[in-house]
Amino acid sequence: MAKNIKEVEVCVEVSEQIEPVEYKIPRGAINAIICQLLPDVSVSYDEIVQVVRQAYPTANTSTKSVASIARDLRADGVFIPSRRQEAKPKAPKAPEYATKTEDEVNNILAALRANK
Repeated sequence: MAKNIKEVEVCVEVSEQIEPVEYKIPRGAINAIICQLLPDVSVSYDEIVQVVRQAYPTANTSTKSVASIARDLRADGVFIPSRRQEAKPKAPKAPEYATKTEDEVNNILAALRANK
């Protein structure tokens, strides 16, 4: 029984000596990845964020931070094409008479016929 107790004490001593090492992201590494991917229009901001998070899981990169880097590069004169989303088609505007009552429409039609 005494052997088992000594083994446990040794294991506890070894585990107490090991200190967790905090992983730090190298300075400028995320910015470098983003700068490499920004000129390619086929890669969206969301995809850039995914690539960064795959490389550095603890990164707090968001689409806003990618857009901010793109804005700063454009301000510095670097050509970064915009990634504007396609405009959604607008619903056709309802004609003026669509909101009128049946009597009002009949009056408008009668006035138009009278002008001919």
